[in-house]
Amino acid sequence: MIKIFGKLKLINNKVRQIGAAALELCYVACCRVDSFFMVGINPWDVAAGVLIVKEAKGKVSDFEGKPFNMNSENILASNSKMHKHFLELITEIVK
Repeated sequence: MIKIFGKLKLINNKVRQIGAAALELCYVACCRVDSFFMVGINPWDVAAGVLIVKEAKGKVSDFEGKPFNMNSENILASNSKMHKHFLELITEIVK
């Protein structure tokens, strides 16, 4: 996460981490923020938020672009239009 945040801060200084995964996912769902990503997540921290993003027609995947499931080790959630862009950014950084 430090590596990803460090690189993204150079691109856009509006990168934030609130600290509550469920709340951040709700912010994605209602378009308050563009994306949410996390490494080393627990299913109980994101399960409800993932459902809310999907119901709002957002997209949720792991960093490889595979559909998110409760066994995924990381998560990326965003609106459907920007998801591919965010996925490319994160993939480039974690290489």
